[in-house]
Amino acid sequence: TSHGVMGAMLPAGWTQGARAESSTQLQLTLAIKLEGTASLESELYAVSDPTSARYGKHLSSAEVSALVRPATSSLSVAKAWMARNGIVASAVNGGEYVTGTVTVGQAEAILGTKYYNWSAGDASVTRALEYSLPAELQGHVDFISPTTGFPSAAAPKLSVSYRGGGIRGLSS
Repeated sequence: TSHGVMGAMLPAGWTQGARAESSTQLQLTLAIKLEGTASLESELYAVSDPTSARYGKHLSSAEVSALVRPATSSLSVAKAWMARNGIVASAVNGGEYVTGTVTVGQAEAILGTKYYNWSAGDASVTRALEYSLPAELQGHVDFISPTTGFPSAAAPKLSVSYRGGGIRGLSS
C-alpha cells in the first residue's frame, strides 16, 4: 500500500529539542474531507457579483452547513481506520473531525514518523516534520494533527495605549 508523505514548513523561531517520550499522550485528530466546497465557492461568487440575482443575499450558518459537510463514507473510513489501530474515536464538529487519544509511540508507528519536542520562547509543542498518510485514508482525510503544523512563534501581544482621552492604537 502506498502512503502520501506530508511535510512541514517550519516557521521561524522554533527550536527542535529531544525526541518526544513514547508514552506521552496526544489528541490525534483527522480532518475529514468535505463535500460541497465547489457549490459553496459558486455561491460566494454569486452573492459577491452585482450582476447576479443572488447579489448581497449572504448565506446563513445553517445554509453553509447544509452545503458543505463531511463525506459520510470518509467519516466511516476514518473511524474504521482509528478503530483498527486501537484508537477510541469520536466525531466532533458535525463529523468534520475524528479524534482520539494515542501515545506518541502509537502515532509514530501508524504514521511512519518521529515526534520531537519543539520550543519557541515560552511555547512548547510536540510535532513531527513529516508523516505518511496511510493509503486507505487518501482522498478521505485532508490532514492529521498534531503532526506538521506549527503555531506562529511570534504571536503578537496586543496592548492598547490610552493617552489624553483617546485610544491611540494597538501595538504588538
